[in-house]
Amino acid sequence: MRIQNVLWLLLTGLILLSCQDNEGEDELEISVPVSVSEVKAGAIREFITTSATVEAIKYTDLMSEIEGKYRLAVNPRSGRPFAPGDAVESGQVIVYLDNPEHENNIRIESRQLELDISQREFEKQQSLYEKGGVTLRELKNAESAFIDANYNYKNARLQLDKLTIRAPFRGVITDLPYHTPGVKVPVGQLMAQVMDYGQLHAEVKFPAKDLTRIKTGQEVLATHYLLADDTLSGEIVQVS
Repeated sequence: MRIQNVLWLLLTGLILLSCQDNEGEDELEISVPVSVSEVKAGAIREFITTSATVEAIKYTDLMSEIEGKYRLAVNPRSGRPFAPGDAVESGQVIVYLDNPEHENNIRIESRQLELDISQREFEKQQSLYEKGGVTLRELKNAESAFIDANYNYKNARLQLDKLTIRAPFRGVITDLPYHTPGVKVPVGQLMAQVMDYGQLHAEVKFPAKDLTRIKTGQEVLATHYLLADDTLSGEIVQVS
């Protein structure tokens, strides 16, 4: 009988412990981290993704208009001869074509002297005509000589300018074909290509199902596939 009482007490103790363990499990709390942020109104964007080649709107091919010995100009920024990728200013010389014979035939100094003399003579005749010292015919002859001298000088300057290849606008050299220094370059050879990357454009093709959603003035984001963080913004200017 004593043994039975002991066993009963042990069983009762186990049951009580089991109940206490269950109560502990019921009291267990699970915490989940929660962040709170203020709700704000914002734009909802939808993108149509496609690919295209972006090109400069302003670019030019600089060709040789007269033959001459090739001499590449020095970039004042780097102190080295110009190379593709170099920036140039409007009017900056990129290539020289040396042709002493052509320069002698132009006689630019002589043309300049003729212009100066004819201008002074015309001004002198104007002053005399106002005082009645010369006839109208003499004044017109002096004016005609001045006009001819001016035309001759401008033409000589144009011919001389053909010996220098200049950038017509501010931009970047994108092509600079190699020529051996001192080699004679014939007429019609590509000397350099200059582009202005200040304004770019691209002709983009979209699926027919998206054409009704595309309108002029919509914002465009252009990203190079190798430079994901370098994004350019623009807008649609024409839909056809």
